Amino acid sequence: MADVAEVKDAFESQGYTLDSKVIADEAFALCRQFNLDAFDLALHWDGFSVEQASKKDKKALMPDASNIEAFKLHVERKVAERRKSTSMRTPKSLVYGRPNLMESLEKNPRALEESGAF
Repeated sequence: MADVAEVKDAFESQGYTLDSKVIADEAFALCRQFNLDAFDLALHWDGFSVEQASKKDKKALMPDASNIEAFKLHVERKVAERRKSTSMRTPKSLVYGRPNLMESLEKNPRALEESGAF
């Protein structure tokens, strides 16, 4: 998990400066809230700033109090999209109201032989 200094360094590595301690603390809180490392959060900021570039002037692209709430919403949306995408690709186990194979074998070691599967 990142700390505030790591978050500041990650943003600076992407060309953004976290001038205010409040903004740095808020960015760190976002890392913790969404279980992101500092570099991932900085990449989210980069994506957010590119989206906002056509709407606002360049000054609005730097992390500050006026756009941190919009950034938080952006991160929430992106994380939710990733979770939804991941959950759609992850197969779910099927339950048919029967014990699983290990439970069956523990109760009756000859269950496989009796089933005729082998």
